[in-house]
Amino acid sequence: ECHLSPATSSQSESSKNHMHKHPEEMKCSLCSAKSIRSTQLQRHKKTHTGEKLHKCDLCSSEFTNLCSLKAHTRIHTGEKPYKCDLCPAKFTRSTHLQRHKRTHTGVRPYKCDLCLSEFTQMHSLKAHTLIHTGEKPYKCDLCPARFTRSTHLQRHKKTHMGVRPYKCELCPSEFTQLPHLKDHVRTHTGEKPYKCDLCAARFIRSTHLQRHKQAHTGVRPYKCDLCPSEFTQLHHLKDHVRIHTGEKPYECNLCPAKFICSTHLQRHKKTHTGMMPHNCDLCPSEFTQLHSLKDHVQIHTGEEPYKCDACPAKFSRSTHLQRHKKTHVVVRRHKCSLCPSEFTQLRNLRDHIRIHTGEKPHKCDLCPAEFTRSTHLQRHKQIHMGIRPYKCDLCPSEFNQLQHLKDHIRSHTGEKPYQCDLCPAKFTRGTHLQRHKKTHTGVRPYKCDLCPSEFIQLQHLKGHLRIHTGEKPYKCDLCPVAMTCSSNLRRHHKRAHAGKESREAISVPQGTGAAESCSVINGHTTSDKTQADTAYTCDVANVRDL
Repeated sequence: ECHLSPATSSQSESSKNHMHKHPEEMKCSLCSAKSIRSTQLQRHKKTHTGEKLHKCDLCSSEFTNLCSLKAHTRIHTGEKPYKCDLCPAKFTRSTHLQRHKRTHTGVRPYKCDLCLSEFTQMHSLKAHTLIHTGEKPYKCDLCPARFTRSTHLQRHKKTHMGVRPYKCELCPSEFTQLPHLKDHVRTHTGEKPYKCDLCAARFIRSTHLQRHKQAHTGVRPYKCDLCPSEFTQLHHLKDHVRIHTGEKPYECNLCPAKFICSTHLQRHKKTHTGMMPHNCDLCPSEFTQLHSLKDHVQIHTGEEPYKCDACPAKFSRSTHLQRHKKTHVVVRRHKCSLCPSEFTQLRNLRDHIRIHTGEKPHKCDLCPAEFTRSTHLQRHKQIHMGIRPYKCDLCPSEFNQLQHLKDHIRSHTGEKPYQCDLCPAKFTRGTHLQRHKKTHTGVRPYKCDLCPSEFIQLQHLKGHLRIHTGEKPYKCDLCPVAMTCSSNLRRHHKRAHAGKESREAISVPQGTGAAESCSVINGHTTSDKTQADTAYTCDVANVRDL
């Protein structure tokens, strides 16, 4: 039997005569490559000389032979003449088709030791292993970018050329290759053809599915030294560490915004175009991508499919669940210098400090309201629409989010699930508990110049000063009564005008900022409070804090 072919020579045919049918292999003089065809060997030798005579007219790619150029051109035209006879898959090259056919056999002899990935070819396994090790041997000579594969480097180089012939009709995105445009369009249509066979997750790209499957293995070799986070890939760990360090190397060329990873920058750039084709039917929110709209709608419906396995908490997004899980560990390295608050992430500390400084950089373009966080501004804008689908059965109150209704109902039932671990005080909301805990520290950096009152937050001091000045900017639109803070006005309306519909929910005064919690009660009487369930009467505001 011949070792070069499955054929067996006949008795009348000698082995020597049979072997003449197989051409002798020719070896490259510069490397160990071998070929039975002289043309293939000549083509191979050009890879050593760097000679590339055939250039693509649509991008900067160059090739050593014409057939490689022709195959490359199909990437731009989208032509895929090689069809699989077992499934609808099509390919630009016959070698890609042959490689694909192996996926139907299920034979993947090359397995990764660090994850569940399996491959049909050894070189694919070697390229994959670089993802875990973080090694990126292919460097761009025009910028600091590095890559694990030469094909990724070639694809990247096209970004320096600026040639992007494939344009999206739904947003300003442009692409160098037609398949990339097709993948991108799915972000608008919501189509996710790649489904995980271990869970219900679906994805727009096969690479995203492969990355997701690693989550099922539980193998996360890359651990953060600053928190319990673990990752399957080294570059994910590097991106994560920037959350702790505050480093944001990716800068927007249209505004001062900076980001920790390139995907966040790309997502941000779409906000400059103004094109948001996906609109929410329940509020004025608009989105560039359909999946963002779907996540947003869960805020209105109250759907929270992501559950914490350590406590009863539920969330509308998986990212919110991941962020919450970090609260169960004791590692909180970022501490506030003005109060005992501690945070797992530096950005959360920065947002928190604005509570003390009174800084509110996010302004509403429909009223004078200002906020410390952009998410608070988005939530506030829904008030201007007047859409409040969630109604209380016990009073006329209406809300634009289901969670707000749930919190409100506790004011009727008396349920207070959030208990202070330093005193018997209980609260209906977690935010109220956090605010209360600051009273135990005794740190009150904001002092009134007109009386001995001291406050934890600057906004409380501002509200308190109205007691001295007599300013009452919050006016009732049903009677002449005016109040020093918005919460007093709300309380007045419920008691004095029960059953009557106000023409405006709140008369927000010019220059006062966002509707605040009652600064008169929360600030003016805080120093006298010792029990959470005691009613307090303010002599100045003439209202009771219940």
